[in-house]
Amino acid sequence: MSCLDRHFNFNDVWIKVSEGLEHVYRTKEMLPTEYVEIYRVIYNYCTNTQPQSFGSEIPRKPTKNNRKNNVHDGANIIGEELYIKLRNYLKIYVEEIFEKGFDLQDESLLRFYATNWEDYRFSSKVINGFCHYLNRHWVRRMHDLGRRNVYEVFTMAMEVWQLVFFQPLQSQITLPCLQLINTERQNEIINTRLIRAVVQSYIELGFQENSSVSNNSHQITSPTLKIYKDYMEVPFLQYTEQFYRQEAANFLVHNSMSEYLRKIPRWIDEELHRIESYLHSSTSAPLIKILEQIFILDQLEAIYTEAKILLHNENYSDFAFLFKLVGRVPNTIVELKKIVEENFRPKAIESIEPINITAINAPTEYVKLILNIHNEFYKVAQIFFNNDEHFITAIDKTCRNFINNNVLTEATDNARKPAELLARYCDRLLRKGSEIERELDQIMIVFNYIKDKDVFEKFYGKMLGKRLVGKLSASNDYEESMILRLKNVCDLTYISKLQKLLEDDNVSKTLLDQYRKYCEKEKIDDIGINILN
Repeated sequence: MSCLDRHFNFNDVWIKVSEGLEHVYRTKEMLPTEYVEIYRVIYNYCTNTQPQSFGSEIPRKPTKNNRKNNVHDGANIIGEELYIKLRNYLKIYVEEIFEKGFDLQDESLLRFYATNWEDYRFSSKVINGFCHYLNRHWVRRMHDLGRRNVYEVFTMAMEVWQLVFFQPLQSQITLPCLQLINTERQNEIINTRLIRAVVQSYIELGFQENSSVSNNSHQITSPTLKIYKDYMEVPFLQYTEQFYRQEAANFLVHNSMSEYLRKIPRWIDEELHRIESYLHSSTSAPLIKILEQIFILDQLEAIYTEAKILLHNENYSDFAFLFKLVGRVPNTIVELKKIVEENFRPKAIESIEPINITAINAPTEYVKLILNIHNEFYKVAQIFFNNDEHFITAIDKTCRNFINNNVLTEATDNARKPAELLARYCDRLLRKGSEIERELDQIMIVFNYIKDKDVFEKFYGKMLGKRLVGKLSASNDYEESMILRLKNVCDLTYISKLQKLLEDDNVSKTLLDQYRKYCEKEKIDDIGINILN
């Protein structure tokens, strides 16, 4: 029979197609010319205008598309006979595989499953290729008419494998995979290819039928991870939790908390590597959540105790490791920052205690000491914590606390004293004649922590006025530089009075200069006046 001859019956078609199926599935060989010939046979069959009736039909589900029409809509479209024959062939073929593997167990079953799955999948890709026109012509048309459970040939082959082989043996297949994974966790070498093949089959066996297909799309089904999630991920996570609960408990019996914390990232990295090697990437998120629960949340009180010990001993390197590790878990960072504050504040208070009541008249000593404490804290943040924002937040809160509440504020019973002393320090600094830009930056560090900024502005303004009237300021440029810094931290309203003082001083200087020139010209005695509003 010529493959181009359209006058043939279905039996002739099936003989040719079944020969191709035997080549593909059983002998695993097919010449390119044979592939093309079968493709043409199926093409001619699907475009034949004289359909023949054949056996049973694919079950139809009532839909909006066919409720009003006879369920045989599309019966004149050629393809159903071939589709049913293909499905029956695959069903028989997979049943034969199932019978051969039914009595196998453990790793022997995995090897059998992996080998046959990979062969079956490849062969199904081949027949899907030469059934291209059946997919495009009949399968697509049936879906458009509302027929369900009709898939492209490759997807139909996956469904047959799922129903005939996978479902009856899924528990016997999954369990040895999990046992192999536990074996690997105990530092033994396993055949990861077997697990990877099984997982890949679980992924490819998952699909769902799309409710509708657009005119420009050929996607009748879309992939879904349901089978992988139900039959691999869920038991994998259960086994993982059980394994590491015991592993963590045993490790803590024989090792310190510090060693335990160092072990956690290695455990997590090993599990993430397993996912990357033979599981699906979507398992990472639930896996990490379980591991963080076991390793961190279940041991949280002991970890917090360890954190306090490390800080007390100034073991900042180990504490920084703990801080970063535990801080990845939601809601733990709040308590860690509290521990930092509780540790650093007493150290700051202790450092500032030598500044007694005499500091009222020694603002320079007071501010310098505060800056030294602040810089020491920030050095820890930079060296050990890479300026971690959460750690910086804890330090800032500590600095704000001890700067505004310390031995000096208690001795004077005046919470505004820090703001006043900072203003006095500024006054002394701005009367100097040396380079002071860096000192101004240091002042702003303390200013940011001062609670009573209005008090600072009041004292600063009074002292600025005295410097301007008494011509005590080292440089107007420095004065303007300081006000600009205040403006950057606060706002225009805050520095408006200070700005006005400088403007008035400049106007006064201009007027006096003009007056002196006038006096010289008119030979009038000069008088010195400086006016500030």
